[in-house]
Amino acid sequence: MNKEFVLTLFSCDASEKTGWGRFTREFCLALHNESVPFELHLPKTISVDSSLPFWKHVRLDLPPMFLSIGKRWWRSIYLWRESRRIKILGNIIHSLIEFPYGVVAYWTACRYGLPFGLTVHGTYAVEPLRRFPDRWLYKRALKNAKFVTAVSKFTAQRLVNVLGFAPPLTVIPNGVNFSLFAESKENPKKGKGVPTIASSQEIILCVGALKPRKGITTLLEAFAKIAQQAPSAHLIIVGFGNKHPYLQMAEGLGIGNRVTLLNNLTDQDLIRLYRECKVFALLPREDRRGHFEGFGLVYLEANSCGKPVVGTFSGGVPDAVLDGVTGFLVPPDNPEKAAEAILKLLRDEKLRQDMGQAGRKWAQEHDWPRIIDRYFRAYERVMEQNRKE
Repeated sequence: MNKEFVLTLFSCDASEKTGWGRFTREFCLALHNESVPFELHLPKTISVDSSLPFWKHVRLDLPPMFLSIGKRWWRSIYLWRESRRIKILGNIIHSLIEFPYGVVAYWTACRYGLPFGLTVHGTYAVEPLRRFPDRWLYKRALKNAKFVTAVSKFTAQRLVNVLGFAPPLTVIPNGVNFSLFAESKENPKKGKGVPTIASSQEIILCVGALKPRKGITTLLEAFAKIAQQAPSAHLIIVGFGNKHPYLQMAEGLGIGNRVTLLNNLTDQDLIRLYRECKVFALLPREDRRGHFEGFGLVYLEANSCGKPVVGTFSGGVPDAVLDGVTGFLVPPDNPEKAAEAILKLLRDEKLRQDMGQAGRKWAQEHDWPRIIDRYFRAYERVMEQNRKE
């Protein structure tokens, strides 16, 4: 693969605790493993794990992250002023998130006379377009971008619909660290954050932030139905957020002693849960504010461990789950259909194995080296176009 370019990347985080951070972390690890020269610019207000293999490539010089300028108009001036202080070494600029660093990438590219682009994920691919002055700044960046990558067909289409025109858009799905989840011969040792679950219990695992659009309430309602027919079933939900409303709901549904909520797990703890579960389920929905699931990396993580998954026909989830092949898709906000799909998998071991094997092959197609190669091809097209101009 052609590595004549040196990448300058902008993002808000590089930790595994957030979606943007995890994407950035895995993206940079893939570049590092391929020996691709790059620099990662992050907000100067955050701290970064110095044990990261690509630590020497990190520059803490971006303005602090915020989701909207809103009525604080002076933020736009501050953002522009701070962008003038960023010094880069690369010859192509890529913002790994949408706003505000897609705008900062545009300004920086103009100053250095370089091509730039950005990756759009989910809700915040379109949210800045719904308000002023974010809309004016973000729209201008999209209009001048040499490339825009979307993690799903749904995100790409939603962006075009709201934007009103089509930027140079390519769909490149999220990658998964397949070797991390699939290739270890032994189960990782159980950490302090993982409870002891009896081997006779059938674990249904959910991994997702505790927010309305993740469909946790629908899953609890579905599990209440499952619990009546599967006495050994146990639901484990892993996610950041306020867990008390969900624990109260579980108690109200009479399933409090069969639901466990966890957060702040290590990757090794999470992998162990993926491997111990029978079925993985996450049931996203589009909420009243139009917030949606951009893709659904957790389905691929579960598939990497050979587990069948249950998702919804919502947002970019159909790009992550092959309905009837790697798992089942059900309508959002439908606990009856969700319970039916999960019970079908719990009751049929061969179906679980077949879907789990198909899921492993599907996840391997999304292994980061393969995904990063698609980004390389996008970069190469941009560099070739730039030479002709």
